[in-house]
Amino acid sequence: MKKFATLLIVLLSALTLSATEKEGNCPKGDKNDDQIKSAKIAFFTTYIGLTPAEAKDFWPLYDEYRSECRKCHKRGREILENIKTLDSKGNYQERQMTKLLMEFNEAFQKEGELNKLYMNEFLKILPVSKVAKLYLAEEEFRIEMIKTWQKNKGQGCPGGPDND
Repeated sequence: MKKFATLLIVLLSALTLSATEKEGNCPKGDKNDDQIKSAKIAFFTTYIGLTPAEAKDFWPLYDEYRSECRKCHKRGREILENIKTLDSKGNYQERQMTKLLMEFNEAFQKEGELNKLYMNEFLKILPVSKVAKLYLAEEEFRIEMIKTWQKNKGQGCPGGPDND
């Protein structure tokens, strides 16, 4: 656990430093994205306890999974924008809004289906204990990224990282 805590501190320090490298007082896009991805890989590999052989099979599958999840999130955000637009007009037919609400729910259902599908795929390459740690690692990493972002937000940067 001490090894994990030390790694977490080092990774967060690196992210904090990278986030404070400013161009016009804000973090650089692609460089910062690459640093976040590298930190995520290191964090997950350590947290889950992936062996080199497991990591070789895990990362391509995980990247595919996250890509599919991002598509679902993007679709959900697009539908939510359509709901906002329709709602702000105030004068709409009930069936229009119902259709959008159904599409919104379908986007989340698809994400749930993806989670089931990929969980089964992860179980083909990792023991159940490591698959469980994957889900814990995602949450821990997300929390730490939010803390890092909040810490750096006060330094003049609008918005924040896109955590899918």
